[in-house]
Amino acid sequence: RSVGVTGVQTCALPISTAWVELTALDLGDGSLEFKIGSLDTCDKYNNEFWLGIKRQHGSDAGYWFQMYQQTLSCYLERENTETIKYHEKRIYAHSGNTYVLRIETKGDLIKIFIDGEQYCSYADDTFKRGFISIVTMPRESGNPYPCIDDFTIYE
Repeated sequence: RSVGVTGVQTCALPISTAWVELTALDLGDGSLEFKIGSLDTCDKYNNEFWLGIKRQHGSDAGYWFQMYQQTLSCYLERENTETIKYHEKRIYAHSGNTYVLRIETKGDLIKIFIDGEQYCSYADDTFKRGFISIVTMPRESGNPYPCIDDFTIYE
């Protein structure tokens, strides 16, 4: 099944933090793919972006991918708030560029790709299913929000 959400422009929200939770979607094995822009990690903005998958209701527990200060971090947050970092890698996102992010989950294997290049892969079976969270935050007032578009889920 494919669920497409297009035209979601979190950068247009007139609030200081955009936090979107797709709680109606119970994701297990599958993949998500979307375009993201205005990350500006190499230029002056250093905006933040997080994506949480297989999130658990009532807590921040789940698998998280964070892009901030030229670094992509892949980690697990457990129900007890313990954080296990699986991978960190320097990335260089430039102002004005749009990138295609894809996250794949199958069984206990989780992979993240940026523009078709694999950046992170790890195995963990703590959570089998859960919802999706998207968090964008400009680091300084007046910065644009990271923009998300063509968000598609394949399960």
